[in-house]
Amino acid sequence: MKTELSPELAEFVGIVMGDGYIYLNKGKYLLGIVGHPKKDRAHFKHINDLIMSLFQHKPTIVTRARGLRLTLYSKQACTLLTKEIGLVHGKGKGENVTIPQVFLKDDSLLNSLIRGLFDTDGSIFTSNKKGAPDYPTIELTTTSIRLAEQVRDILIKKGFRVANVRRYKSKRSVLDTHKVSLYGHKNMMLWREIIGFSNSYKQERLRRISGSGVI
Repeated sequence: MKTELSPELAEFVGIVMGDGYIYLNKGKYLLGIVGHPKKDRAHFKHINDLIMSLFQHKPTIVTRARGLRLTLYSKQACTLLTKEIGLVHGKGKGENVTIPQVFLKDDSLLNSLIRGLFDTDGSIFTSNKKGAPDYPTIELTTTSIRLAEQVRDILIKKGFRVANVRRYKSKRSVLDTHKVSLYGHKNMMLWREIIGFSNSYKQERLRRISGSGVI
């Protein structure tokens, strides 16, 4: 098993922090990731390849009408992520997620982790503002206020202009969410330069938006 820190492992940790879960109980070691049945199909192939490279185990991917689900039964993978890296898991996981300390000292690893996180829990879209049609936004949505504030601070240090964390209450969830937003084409171009997306759906949206509007 490839346990040394690497950009691939950092990206995978970001993915698990976003749309993943880890279940440990009575000798059962399960790692799962969920996604959109159409938008995330190509990204799940990328996640499959990451898992094969990192852990030499092939996960199972099931497509349902409501979404994609990837599962991996691996004691080695779950132990690495929870015991060695320190990912939180179990009940209340979402509200308590933070970036593991082991990745905070290496800028390239941090870029990869943030990419994985935004590939899953991030979005990229445009809106029409007065005097600025197709105004772009890259946005992270998370139930963890600590993670939102942590990501905002990290992005500011990397040169992004980042709005204050916003609290948002969805009708579809009992939990409050918190949004970290990057507005404008300058942020888009910087994102494209130093972080980017591995999710091909978001890659294409970034390409189109970056080449469409005035900074």
